[in-house]
Amino acid sequence: MLKLTSLLLLLNFLFSAVLYATEKNEPPLVLLSGEWQPYVGERLVDQGFITELVKAVFEKMERKVSVKWLPWVRGEQAVLKGEYFATFPYANSAERDPLFLFSDPLFYTQTVFFYNTKFNRNIKFEQWSDLKGYRIGGVRGYGYVPSIQKRGLNLHLVNTPKQLVKMLLRNRVDLIAINLTAGWEMIDRHYQANYNEFATLEKKVNSKHSIHLMISKKYPGALALKAEFNQALSEIKSQGIYDIIMQQKLLSRYRAK
Repeated sequence: MLKLTSLLLLLNFLFSAVLYATEKNEPPLVLLSGEWQPYVGERLVDQGFITELVKAVFEKMERKVSVKWLPWVRGEQAVLKGEYFATFPYANSAERDPLFLFSDPLFYTQTVFFYNTKFNRNIKFEQWSDLKGYRIGGVRGYGYVPSIQKRGLNLHLVNTPKQLVKMLLRNRVDLIAINLTAGWEMIDRHYQANYNEFATLEKKVNSKHSIHLMISKKYPGALALKAEFNQALSEIKSQGIYDIIMQQKLLSRYRAK
């Protein structure tokens, strides 16, 4: 009996060792993202500070990850089908909530309306009906699009925020809906000579909201991975890693190469 017990213990140890080695040698978990400077971008330093944050969380989890870059709409559909574990960074919404899982907040942001002072100086925006008749620019796949569309406004969609800023500069639209930090960072980087021509409306497109890792409900082990991700995110916050990434790198370090 003693020999049998020893043999079972040995087999259990060997099985655990093989399982551990297999886990450590498993292929990277593939995540999806798109272009949203300065937060994420394939050509940004370290692919943007939110990408660095997400990778830091998975490093805490001891999980290897790689990021695949796709247009937002394609990436969202791929995650919805369970072809990939998750995409980032995404806001939750009434439309997305039944379809996806969401991590704890990665950070908070806000979308505003920019306008060009050369062509528009007195845009009144107290309620949505005030914007009827104005040409509004937005980005396909962004969370605010359904909200603007359902109000019947004159919405022109493009593929990237940079296209939006260019349209506003050329008077092809009257307003553009864009993240506050990303908008000013992009104007400062690409359109410095025209910086004083841009301004924002006081009333915001939406309230301050959280941004998350958006997870497929169909991906194997999604709930367990989500819980593990949230735990690791909490740990890097308590260790000060989160503050280093968010506060020190948000506005100065991350620029397109």
